Amino acid sequence: MADILLQNQTTDGNGNAASVASGGYRIIRFRGTFDGATVTIECDFGDDQWVAADDTGRTTAGVLYLSLTQGMRIRAAVSGAGASTDLTVDYL
Repeated sequence: MADILLQNQTTDGNGNAASVASGGYRIIRFRGTFDGATVTIECDFGDDQWVAADDTGRTTAGVLYLSLTQGMRIRAAVSGAGASTDLTVDYL
């Protein structure tokens, strides 16, 4: 079962932070209507110092494979949302 980072996000902003219980790769799925929006996956080490987890944000549906270490947190951040933006980001 996938864990949700964002569900039906229609505006700019950050999703909920999810703690990584064990290290390894995660598959992150981006879907919905982007309407000019960019979704960036951010991570921190539990210290609220969020940084982008990869070099580019996503502007279309797809997946990202991300290597994480135990103790990290991840979240999805939306910027540039248009009037019809409706995004969901989840991960396994």
